[in-house]
Formats: sequence, structure tokens, C-alpha cells
Amino acid sequence: MTQSASSAAYAKLVEQSRIRREIEGVSKPNENKEIYQFRLRGEGDIYRNTFLTFQLDLTVEYPFKPPILRFTHPMYHPNVDQIANEMCSSLLSSENWKPATTIEDILLNVLELLNDPDLSRPVNFEAAHDFIENHEKYVKKCSELARRQTNFKQHQASFPPPTYEDRQLIRTLLWQMEDWDVRTAETLTSPPTSTAMHYSSPNTATNSSFMKNQGDSMEQPFYLVTEDGVKKEVDRCELAYYSKFFRSLFTSDYSDSRSSVFRLSIVHSSDIEALLGVHKDFERGLSPQFSISEALNLLTPAAYLQFDTVVEYLSNVIAAKVTPQNIITLLRYSLMRSALLARKIWSVIVREFQVLYATKEFLKLQESELIALLSDKNLVIDSKDEVNVVEEWRAAHPESTRLTSFSKARFTKRHLPDGAYNPVIRNRVPAEAIVAHGGWGNNGATAIIEIYNSRAQRWYPCRLGLESEPPRAYHGVELINDSLVVCGGFDGVTQFQTTRIFDLPTRKWRDGRNMNEKRCYLTTTQIVDSYGHSHIAACGGFNGTNRLLSVEFYNPIVDKWAKGASLSKVRSDGATFTLNGKVYCVGGFDGSSMHWDAEYFDAEANSWVQMSRHMRIRRTGCAGTALTDNVAIVGGGFDGRKRLNSAEMMDRREGIWHPLPEMLTGRSNFGMSVLGNYVHVAGGFDGERTTHENERFDFRNRRWQALPDLSETKSALRLIKIASQPTLEALLHVPDEKIVVEW
Repeated sequence: MTQSASSAAYAKLVEQSRIRREIEGVSKPNENKEIYQFRLRGEGDIYRNTFLTFQLDLTVEYPFKPPILRFTHPMYHPNVDQIANEMCSSLLSSENWKPATTIEDILLNVLELLNDPDLSRPVNFEAAHDFIENHEKYVKKCSELARRQTNFKQHQASFPPPTYEDRQLIRTLLWQMEDWDVRTAETLTSPPTSTAMHYSSPNTATNSSFMKNQGDSMEQPFYLVTEDGVKKEVDRCELAYYSKFFRSLFTSDYSDSRSSVFRLSIVHSSDIEALLGVHKDFERGLSPQFSISEALNLLTPAAYLQFDTVVEYLSNVIAAKVTPQNIITLLRYSLMRSALLARKIWSVIVREFQVLYATKEFLKLQESELIALLSDKNLVIDSKDEVNVVEEWRAAHPESTRLTSFSKARFTKRHLPDGAYNPVIRNRVPAEAIVAHGGWGNNGATAIIEIYNSRAQRWYPCRLGLESEPPRAYHGVELINDSLVVCGGFDGVTQFQTTRIFDLPTRKWRDGRNMNEKRCYLTTTQIVDSYGHSHIAACGGFNGTNRLLSVEFYNPIVDKWAKGASLSKVRSDGATFTLNGKVYCVGGFDGSSMHWDAEYFDAEANSWVQMSRHMRIRRTGCAGTALTDNVAIVGGGFDGRKRLNSAEMMDRREGIWHPLPEMLTGRSNFGMSVLGNYVHVAGGFDGERTTHENERFDFRNRRWQALPDLSETKSALRLIKIASQPTLEALLHVPDEKIVVEW
């Protein structure tokens, strides 16, 4: 590999990045995108004495989602599609990708796959056929393309990214429409659950009363004649219940109200069938399936005829299937058809604007749209990027002037709470924040609650009544729906059995049902049952006399703790997290030994199962959290000799613990939480004293970064992420600047 020329600024970036540490010889054609270009010397009979050039696109979800590997020149290969020259590799597939995979692993896989194609997943069927049936032809064609590429003096990628439909046709598993998460790092692969669970049939008391008030007219035959000339008999009562349009028709004094035939000149008969079919599915408890094009086509007649339940369902389907490439077009489409859908898509754009900026799709916005977004206090954008957004959009639209005057009037550095480091348009409410709850301070258990503003990158004291009474340390805290549930813990004298619940909308505390046992040094996590309801699992701990192996589950709907199957061994001060719907317990202390093993709860067997692989280090007083549905991180703690600064990552699909770079501070009994693509840790005990130090792990660059300290030193605290809560603005004390923008 030979290194291409690059700018000094880029050289500095690469020096600090994961790429530099793993490979040599990489260039970055576009400074504004995370796309890296490689030039490899070919191997084997076909590619000997040739150079192959490809680009690796590190999407915003990397390393939790696979990068996209695209050749910059035509390739004739069973695993390289001919539309966009993307390689379809098992290693890079969504189902097999692991965050621990290195760039070096990808490069080795490319070299191996070029000479030994994976014929179980071809995307170029002609090349696959020639490889098997006419190998001489295959070798000749591959060699010609490779040598022709090697003789080029300039290598420029001229193949635009394929559309979603193209990717489906060529069966690649990269960049699928459902992979773009409009909420967190989760995948949206099916319509939302607006089913019969939330739906009432037309045969209800309310509708029966309506029929009675209308008299015999609702029993008369009624026919619809659609634009394609089809005459269909329909039930007046059902139409009136499903549609405000028909309810108004049947209850008004229009001439058509008394007619037994009504003409719909702009609605097709298939649309009527589909609209009625959706309601029939709801009544049977089914979730009708729609592609995005089907949902868009049905939305127009649904909105026109005011089938409000269908409009809401279709809006949820469409909002769940948006991508950075189509969301702006869908926004403009929805503005003419459904205010509900327009609000949903606008909310997605506001929440995911950082993705639009990373992919440069924001350049498609109109001037008025961008100004409205920049004026929105909930817009999710890094403060360092606000100036770049304006400058890049102005460079792409030099004829526009309104944005220039708007930005000049608004851009400024602010003291607090936002814009302390970079000029910003306004103070903004971040989409998510971290609450540091409880802990052990200099004077014992503390009731001080702090909240971390990720935009301002600092901690603020919370003054909204969140202070826990009594103060707790070594406790459990989980956010379920709109409530913070605090359980167990220790105040220096008493091991608690109580549960306290803080309702975020009302900002009031209330008592919950007591746990079955007193517990401090416990660990908690959330688990979702088959009905989609969240529960809390509280594992192990200490009751003041003995270390515990018991587990109990809290059901917030009925406010009750229930005993579960016991752990396979006594654990206190361990780490607990949830992967793929299963609760995992890792490390801990049994009163004499520190553990390094892990176990998970099998709900069907109602028992705990030991994992075959243990961690690399024994840990008690450690912390852990799930990064995705498959990957978790555990770090810090005490091994019997010293406080640990090491961390490790485990992918449940392989069950292997991988070492991660060391934390800046060794610590035990600290808080850990995921915020965006970072893992934050704060507080703890460093071996000599409690600490207020705060840092985060950057997975893209695989390094820890120091952050502003907590306002007070504390250990045994809990960090909880709060996302998209109505009270987040008040919790963070973000002033409303009341910018009014006319579109």
C-alpha cells in the first residue's frame, strides 16, 4: 500500500484516529465526510501486479453498524454489485458485523474474498456463473478490468450511492432503509404497534348511540361510485365510525346526504377497499404491512376522507421508514397532505439533523427550511458544527441572502448554558442528558442530583425536586416511561428495602411497593416482556448481614416486586445489563472472592446460565452497560490489589471479551451510561479518595476523553440517561429565546 497525498489537517486527524493505528496508506478524498480511500496491491493469479482502489465509508453509526465498502472502478466479481461497485461480504453484513472488527480485518477479508469469492451470497450472478461454469472467461474479464484500472493516472469514484430499491434488488445488506434509526441505536424494521390493542370496534356503545340518534336512515342501503366507475355497497354505520367525512355527510342537510348513491370522483375503488381493510385488520388485532410507497399512496385518500386512525397509522409507518436520502422530499410531500405526518417528519429531522449534516443531505433544504431548523431550540446539532452548517449551505447556494443576514444577527458566543466554546444561533435543549443520582460524598450519602448537558459539556445541579429523600448510595435507579424508579441502597446506617418513584411530568415523588429484601450494593437493569412492558431486574447485593444471590423483578404497572430465580453464585458490586432481551450479571464479590465470570437469565427455563468465557480481569465495584442489543462494555472496579482503569467489550454472539483502551483514571464504584456514541463514566473511588472526575469513551477513535468534573466528589452513584423527556428543558435550565421565524 502507498500513501496518497493529504492535507496537514487531515494528517493530524489520522494520527489520532483508529485508522492510523491499524493500517498505513490511506487517503481521505473528502475532508467533510468519513470516507477513507485505500489502494491495495492485488494478489493471486488474477490480480497480481495490479492495484485496486476502494473507499470505506464509516457511517455515523460506525462501529455499531458496518462501514460501506465501495470500489472506485468497475469490478467483475460475484460479491461486487455492478450498480454501485459495493462489496457484499459476510463480514460486513448487518447480521454478522461486530464492533470489535478492525479495519485491518476488513482489508484482509477484501484480499481473501477477491481470490476466493463467497458463492453463497452473490450479487453479480453473471460473474458467479462464469466463475463456476466458464472460469477461463471469468479470469480474462477480471484481469482486463484490473489492469485497465492500474493504468489509470487518476482514480475518481463516479458511481453515486444506489437507491433503497436498487439495494433491495441486488440484495445487499448495507444501508438498508430500516437501518437508519429515527430514535436511538435501535433498528426499525416494522410498522409501529398501533393495532387493535389501541383500537375500538364500530360495534361500541358510542356508535350504537349514534345510530339510534340517526334513526332508520343509517339502515338504508348506501353505494359508493369511485373514479374508476366501480359501484360498491358499503355500511353507513361503519363509514360514519371510520371517517369524519362520511359522518358529516350522513348527519348534514346536504342534498347528497339523502341519496343512496355517492360519487367519489378522485378516489379509486382499490383505495376504499384498502382503507376499510386496514380497519378490519385492526379489529382482528393485526398490524397491516405497508411499504413506504404503498403507505404514501394510501395516505392521500385517507387524509381526504378523514380516516384519522388510518392517517395516524400510515404516518407512523412512513416516519419509521425515512432515510437521510428521502426525508426532505417526504417533508414537502407531507405538508400538502397531512399535518400529522409533517409534524412527525419534522421531529425526525430535528432529532437526526446531525446525520443529515454528516451525509450532506442538509444541502437539499430550502433557505426557509434551514432557518426554521436553526431557530428550533430542540435541533440536535453539535455546537461546533453550527457555523459549518451555515457556511457549507451558503457555498452551495450563493444566490441566497436571507440566511446570511439571519446568521450574522444571531451567531454569538454565550456564557451559559450553551455556546461557551463555539458561536451558536441560540441556546438549545439536547435530545438526551445524563442524571447523576445519589452516591457517597465527603459527608456520607448525598441527596444532591446533577445533570449533564452534552452541548455545554458540563454538569449542573438539579433543582426540580429530584433530590432523593432519604439520601442513598449503592442503590439502583432505572427510568421507565416517565418515571425514575429508585430502589434499595444505603445511607451509612440503614440498608434500604424501599422503592421511591419520581414522576418527571409532575416532578413529584411517591412511594412504591417495598422490595422483598433489603439490598445495597445491588445492580439493576431493564427487561421488556413479550407485551412490550418494561420491568426492572434487581440482582444480588448485601442485606446488612449477608451477600445475596437472590434476584427480584419490579412490575411498574401493578407496583409489585416478584422473586425470580437465584443467581448461580453470590454477587454484590457487580455489573448488570440487558442484551437481546436477556439480563446479564458480570463480576462482583461474594464476601471472599472477586468474580470474573458472567451469567445470563433464561426466562423460559427460569434459570441462570453461565457463559463459557470469562472476563480478562476479576472485577468488583465495576460498572457495565449495553451499547447495542448485542454488545456491552464493562470497566473499572477492584481486583483485590488496586483500582482498575481497564475496560473490555463483549459481543454476545461470539461470547469473547475484547480489551479496550484504558480509562484515564482507575476507579471503582462509579457511574456509567451511554450518551450518543459515547460511554460516559463519572465519580467513584480511585484507591485514595472519592473523585469527581468525568470522562467518556469515543468508539470511533477508540480513546478516552476527559470531561468537566462533577460539582462534588462522590462514589456509589448511578448515572441514568434521560432522552426526549418533556421536562428535559426545565431540568437543564435552558432559557427560551423565543425566536420567531416566518416561512
